[in-house]
Amino acid sequence: MIRNYYGPPIPPIPSRRAGALALVALLVGAFSLVAQIGLFELTFIPLLVSMEIWTAFAIISFVIFIRFYWKYKKSFSTILVSLFYGYASAGLPLYIFMATNYYFANNKTSPQTFKVISAEVGKFKNPPSVVVAYKGLNKEIFYDWGTPVDKYKTVTFPIQEGLWGFDVVYQEDINVGLPAQ
Repeated sequence: MIRNYYGPPIPPIPSRRAGALALVALLVGAFSLVAQIGLFELTFIPLLVSMEIWTAFAIISFVIFIRFYWKYKKSFSTILVSLFYGYASAGLPLYIFMATNYYFANNKTSPQTFKVISAEVGKFKNPPSVVVAYKGLNKEIFYDWGTPVDKYKTVTFPIQEGLWGFDVVYQEDINVGLPAQ
């Protein structure tokens, strides 16, 4: 603290490099979360598992940010800012987990047929989709616009085992999942 003889002490401010590093962590984490959503749609991973991974890394990031910012300002807003930065920057490790599971999957594909639980024809901003059950997990698979998914009773997708053991819908084109006869 800098001593101010004419008023309250002046708290130190973080350096520009530290502020830029925090901003980069925030932006990279946020963009990673957006990219992770696309991989989550093609991976049979429970939402709870991905949320546990995200929260674990958010706690680690929070501790790092709170240790950094606490020496500059000791207040409740510092805790909130550190919590926000922690959760936002934790998107990068979650994306790395999902990307390694998807891109380093086993090379063996096995076509599997799934029973369609429900189908939704695309309305407004939502593309057509089907909900399938796989190993106790209901997964929504999206299709291109104009695909008549409401007629599907079953769909077939090529499945690969991911690096971390979570199965992956491996496809170059989402329309691979044609109705099985």
